[in-house]
Order: sequence, then C-alpha cells, then structure tokens
Amino acid sequence: MSYDSEPVYVDELRESLEERVGLPIDVQLLDYAPPSFRLAALRGILLFEKTCGLRATLRLHAAEELEALQLKRRKVISWHPSPNTVKEASPQR
Repeated sequence: MSYDSEPVYVDELRESLEERVGLPIDVQLLDYAPPSFRLAALRGILLFEKTCGLRATLRLHAAEELEALQLKRRKVISWHPSPNTVKEASPQR
C-alpha cells in the first residue's frame, strides 16, 4: 500500500469495523509508524495471526530499529553539548 492511499484505507476499514461492532474503533497502520509505536502495539493481545511468527518478527524488527535510533540519538547528543555544558566548560575572565 502506498503512503498516499493509507488515509483512505484506514477510514474505510474504521467505518466498516464500527458498523460491524457498533463501537468506535481506532485504526492505525504500522507500516509507516515509528518503531516505538509499533513495539507498543505489538505487545497487545494477539487475536489473529495469518502468518505464523509474523508478530514476533515484526516485534524484533521494531525493537532493533528503536535501539538503533536511540543509539544515534545518544551519539548526536554527545557531539552537540547543551548550552549549559559549554558555559560550564568555558574559562571565566
């Protein structure tokens, strides 16, 4: 599914599910979601898995991607100290 067609699909799926169950439904596609959201969603209760082991594989990939992003973030922070750190390190006159 392309990124452009995602909103239409989500709306149609949500409307169809709401009609069937008679309750408000929140549909979020995991395809383009951040890894932290995917990981949280995949920790929920599994109702149906069409492909055996897919959930475990998706959780592993999301966890690995989240860990890689956190590592990159830590590196960027270490390269760019905060203004307070720079003030403390500069000599006073």
